[in-house]
Amino acid sequence: MDEDTVCLLGASVLTVTFLACIITIFQFAASFITVGKGQYVGTIIDTQQNGIIIPTYGVELKTGENSSQLDSFCVLDKRLFEKISSIPRNKRVLVSYKKKLSTTVWQCDTSNRIATAVSLGD
Repeated sequence: MDEDTVCLLGASVLTVTFLACIITIFQFAASFITVGKGQYVGTIIDTQQNGIIIPTYGVELKTGENSSQLDSFCVLDKRLFEKISSIPRNKRVLVSYKKKLSTTVWQCDTSNRIATAVSLGD
């Protein structure tokens, strides 16, 4: 390899590293930006706890018995996750949530909607 090739290769590696850092920083910063909030009424279908070192929590809800649409929410608060997990599966619930621009891997890997509260529906 001549000197120009080594210099070009080094510049390429540096550029890729720089772009990876910028993307990581953007995703981290975007996890603090709330772009919306709302409430969702549905029946709890599933709750999940994933991860060993950094546990993440999730819940899936369905709007009605005949509906095939599932909506996923992340749960950052372990106490809220335990409350959701203790609700019987046939009960309708009202989930309040915030929608984030992005979420980080240690927050959630399934949705950018973060559950903030839950109560029994009508």
